[in-house]
Amino acid sequence: MPYLASQAPSEPHGLGRPPAAPTNLDAAPATDAKTVDGVSCVHVVNNQKTGGQAHFYMETQACLAVPADEGRIVVNSSTQSPMEMHQTVSSALGKQYNKVKIQTRLLGGAFGGKTEQARFTTGPTAVAAAVMDTPVRLAMPRDEDTAMIGKRHALYGVGEIAVDDGSVRSEDKGAIKGMQLTMWADGGAYYDCSFIVTNCIQTRIDNAYMIDNFLSQIDVCRTNTSPNTAMRAFGDIQATNIVENLIDDAAAALNMRAEDLREKTSINAVM
Repeated sequence: MPYLASQAPSEPHGLGRPPAAPTNLDAAPATDAKTVDGVSCVHVVNNQKTGGQAHFYMETQACLAVPADEGRIVVNSSTQSPMEMHQTVSSALGKQYNKVKIQTRLLGGAFGGKTEQARFTTGPTAVAAAVMDTPVRLAMPRDEDTAMIGKRHALYGVGEIAVDDGSVRSEDKGAIKGMQLTMWADGGAYYDCSFIVTNCIQTRIDNAYMIDNFLSQIDVCRTNTSPNTAMRAFGDIQATNIVENLIDDAAAALNMRAEDLREKTSINAVM
């Protein structure tokens, strides 16, 4: 289970332990007052759910495998990852790599849906062609393809934000003094690339802000769905939703425009 802190909190930050999952997942934002680094702040706790998303590439998972001379096989795979398909066919057939040729035509991208997942069609097609010693083509029907292939990682997060209320210096009102996030990602039934996705979330979740006290942690949950996988932007959308939702809540609590609050702690404003 990956755990990474994007920016270690300094002491005394005053936020305490990272927030835990609430008993009511649809609870309204909770607002109170806290002192962070000696500054009086509005403190908001809220949660955010972001569902998965199907890739819906135009061509479904497909493969054509053709036996060749001297025990070789030529595999035409609709994939974004020819190297992984080379490994898959070689392992499935017990052949040396030089006996397997992978060909992939330009297909315009699949948003991450034809990386590791193309194994599910490429491997079986190659085995069938080798056993029957005849060309075999497999193209998945859309409904089965959508059910079989994992989606964008659904994400649930709880976060808290502390924002300067301006009681000491009015010009500092809206500056983010601290933020803590606890997140859970739906990894599906077994590992695909959840570590890569969550690693990308952790390295970019602070977005365009320079926050003195920032802590983020994430766990991947094993569930009973297809293994969730790569999807364009690799977790940035789900994670950014949580951060920006917190900022919107804090702005509402301070009766500020959210744009003004964001600008206060943007990297350009702080550096």
